[in-house]
Amino acid sequence: MAKFLATVLLCACAAAHATSFDCAKATTPQEKAICASPELSKADDHLAAAYKTTLAGAPAAFRDQIHQAQRAWLRRIRLNCLPGNPNTAIESCLAAAMDARTKALEHTLFSEGGVQFVMLSVSFTVPDSPPLDNQDKQRGVSAVSTFDASWPRALSPAPEWQAWNAAIEDAARKAASQGKGEPDRKWKPEWAGGMDTDLQTALRLVTPRLVSATITNEWYSHGAAHPNTDRSQFHWMLPQRRPLHAEDVFHTGSGWPQILYDRTDKYLHSVLDQDAGGDYQSLSGPGMIAATLHKIVQEPQNWTIDARGITIVFQQYAVACYACTPEPFTMSWDSLKPLLNPEFDIPRP
Repeated sequence: MAKFLATVLLCACAAAHATSFDCAKATTPQEKAICASPELSKADDHLAAAYKTTLAGAPAAFRDQIHQAQRAWLRRIRLNCLPGNPNTAIESCLAAAMDARTKALEHTLFSEGGVQFVMLSVSFTVPDSPPLDNQDKQRGVSAVSTFDASWPRALSPAPEWQAWNAAIEDAARKAASQGKGEPDRKWKPEWAGGMDTDLQTALRLVTPRLVSATITNEWYSHGAAHPNTDRSQFHWMLPQRRPLHAEDVFHTGSGWPQILYDRTDKYLHSVLDQDAGGDYQSLSGPGMIAATLHKIVQEPQNWTIDARGITIVFQQYAVACYACTPEPFTMSWDSLKPLLNPEFDIPRP
């Protein structure tokens, strides 16, 4: 039976493709937990198989990055999955981490719209400073800050796809770093300081003219009451090698900004007013939510574009409280047709 994870934990200097070890020599808490659990042993086998398959199928230029990402994940397990954690038992921690990593490896290589992609990633783990006091330790506050980010890269050598590759990584870096990711285009460990960051980028639409992705950034500042999440949409005009502009979708003289505002405002009244004393806009200063909503509906980074239509995505706290964040609001292409730029290609199923 393969013992991939425990092998690397037993010898951090070993290559990450080791597939067996002697449980009689297990010494660390993680090794002992894996040896003692048939479920964890099976999960470890699946992880080993996924890693081997991914590494074998990846282009040679990306194998080292995949290998380094795996080693970074393994270092994380040694720090996070520990006995005595008041919040999560070591067995549960290992099971969840191994399952998530296996799924990530299984989706490292994929195809969308006839284009091959590889999912790249970067991870940092930084000790918190100053060290935790006893009260924080008792509450289970993490003693380390973690930073994980992933984004897709097209394997096409075409210039338009190479431009997209640079742009999507820039967008991911800017989001994960809270806007600090420019101008040197480097991923930096200090972005992990004092918080846990998990950024994921998912392709939503791939056509010959338009490529869309959702960048989801979740971060938790240590000691905060709850994590925060930001979702932005990245739309790229492939032949033009530039971001999508609102005018690419809507006819300039159609009055679309006000129409989108009116429809979205009506939706928000229907879902928020009851818990907002009758008018969700009254919970802020006069005109403040209206101004915010006008801005939201006009910016493509707040739109999901697919075959159904345009969906307005609301960020936490944008138009309501954290717990009251409304579900996205979709307007069909049929309802938007009179407003559209005649040159815009509506995505098809």
